[in-house]
Amino acid sequence: MEELAKVINIEGVRGYLDENGNAFLNIEDVARGLGFTTVATSGNDVVRWSRVQGYLDSFGYSQQAGKDDFIPESIFYRLAMKAKNEVAEAFQIKIAEEILPSIRKHQAYITPTKLEEIIRDPDLMIGLLQELKHEQQERARLQAEVAVIQPKADKYTEFLDAEGLTNFTTIGKQFLGGVEAEDLTKFLQGHGVLYGREVDKCFPPRKGYEKYFRILPYYRGGYLLNKSVKATTVGIDFIVELYRKHDGKVPELREPKRIVAANISVSLRKGA
Repeated sequence: MEELAKVINIEGVRGYLDENGNAFLNIEDVARGLGFTTVATSGNDVVRWSRVQGYLDSFGYSQQAGKDDFIPESIFYRLAMKAKNEVAEAFQIKIAEEILPSIRKHQAYITPTKLEEIIRDPDLMIGLLQELKHEQQERARLQAEVAVIQPKADKYTEFLDAEGLTNFTTIGKQFLGGVEAEDLTKFLQGHGVLYGREVDKCFPPRKGYEKYFRILPYYRGGYLLNKSVKATTVGIDFIVELYRKHDGKVPELREPKRIVAANISVSLRKGA
């Protein structure tokens, strides 16, 4: 492929620009950065190619995905939306504010046709400069975002699964001094975060708390065995803050006031 001669590697992500200025990124590097990996029996992290291919098919992108293939920038952003975790979000920001600008900086060029257009129409050059200014402003905004997101993503990386989630056992052990998963579940139920009764094989989050959790189904032989509720990185922060705020205590349920029968009979006689 002619484009492969122009491939450059920026911080572990390979990419290139085609003759029309369109950016392409290596699908394996992208899949790893977004967390579409699993641990093989050998102990190595490998890309979940079936999942990646499934996403590409759903986008209507018919190309078969392999480690030496490249995808356009637009497809990368659609894949990033599927990841839905802060590690992937930090990687997306890195691509947008570091990788792609670096690729364009190293490989940007003006074709003879484009140069003629600029000479004939100075307004075209003004438009290009305005686009450059907008890109610089967008880069500054993304740099501010990554300064907030990256430390949080790094802090949780070793405790997250391939989906960018973690279970209550890990949260209790790693962030709450050894709290049992069952006790943490009861705490969240007591504070109205999770339903107290099982709904469709799990204790799902109540309305307003959905963004902190993901519900994952488990199948065997085509049958649904159960579901588990896991926390996102935002959910970890929320749970830890809530637990520490209340010192791990569950609010006591107040018993409804009992109406004494004698009082009722007295009231009835007065009414008579």
